[in-house]
Amino acid sequence: SQLHSGLSKAPFPDWLESRLWSHFGLVAQVQGRFNKAETWLKAAVEVSRTRKGEKSRNHATCLSNLATLYQGQNRLDEAEQLLVHVKAIQEKILERQDPSLAITLNNLAVVLKDQGKLDEAIASYEKALSLKPDYAEAYNNMGTALKDQGKLEEAMRSYEKALSLEPDFAGAYNNIGRLHWLQGNFPTAFEFLEYRWLVKNTVIGEALKTTKPEWQGEKER
Repeated sequence: SQLHSGLSKAPFPDWLESRLWSHFGLVAQVQGRFNKAETWLKAAVEVSRTRKGEKSRNHATCLSNLATLYQGQNRLDEAEQLLVHVKAIQEKILERQDPSLAITLNNLAVVLKDQGKLDEAIASYEKALSLKPDYAEAYNNMGTALKDQGKLEEAMRSYEKALSLEPDFAGAYNNIGRLHWLQGNFPTAFEFLEYRWLVKNTVIGEALKTTKPEWQGEKER
């Protein structure tokens, strides 16, 4: 708190001050103090705006942090506006091979998908993948948008591509399993849904604790 109270008085360079405000905001967000998080992330945006105008890489990062907060609060219109702004900045200042723009396009697509703008979301995923063809997360996310459009075969190909790029991708195993479930392929669905528990660092749900034998697709007697 002492650092926070003295921040505005100390002669920090703009780039460092904006990063400190961002740090405060991100910590507050993790702690669930969302009003404080918004105040401090907005402060980071304003400070970063003064350094090199709105074409600063640091300014884009600060805007992205604020967009993530809004997305988590389901303030999707505001998150979309910020990410469109970030994309415009990055398109001007970054080299084509810089992965930051692909990440922004993926994040924007997630927000568009959550708003039900599926065609726009898929277009944004495709652009992200044109910049970063090995982007497993974007393939996985695009699969979900395709599934929501009812394009199940295309969705499966997208999930499988994600898994081929990142063999330990628990989210892709989960999504492939769920898609097989929708198609009535229950034994295969369970194979993928169970395999996700063997993947390191999985954060999808919690494994069922039971002494009952695992179902292997046997027909009910």
